[in-house]
Amino acid sequence: MSARRPASAVVVMVILLFTVSLAGAQSDPVAFQRALRVPIVDGTSLAGIPLGVPETAAMGILGTPVAIRNSTIAERALHYEFADTVSLDVHVGAGVVKAISVSIAEGEATGLLPPTSRGVQIGMPTSVVAERYGASANAGFWYTAEGVGFNFDNPADEVRSVVVFARGIPAP
Repeated sequence: MSARRPASAVVVMVILLFTVSLAGAQSDPVAFQRALRVPIVDGTSLAGIPLGVPETAAMGILGTPVAIRNSTIAERALHYEFADTVSLDVHVGAGVVKAISVSIAEGEATGLLPPTSRGVQIGMPTSVVAERYGASANAGFWYTAEGVGFNFDNPADEVRSVVVFARGIPAP
């Protein structure tokens, strides 16, 4: 329990810093790119957005979404795009962030985004996911106990997407 306290403090600091510095992110692609460089913390946060914050806090960090889409994880997803390569969805239910997912469609994606807590990055072979997280309880790469999933929306031999969600959430 005490190991999570420092991580929580870091997440709170990140959200405060990004809320203040990225309020105009909708018109600043550099700010959005900066948010995508914030470390991915399994079961806690992605792109500097902690799970459980109000959707308005996420919009304060990322700006106005380009679209609002259906979500298989929550009620809806605030959809963001960067440079026609990176897609980020903030999955919202009851006005609160329930999950955050990021994907890159292009082949040369390794290193474009930070790794997960166990060092898995988009662009790596999915065999690395199994090595670092173990066998998944379902057909995909959804790790309920860790609060992280890979390629949940589009299976591939290479990691194309990462989703962070509250620990204990079953696969969609």
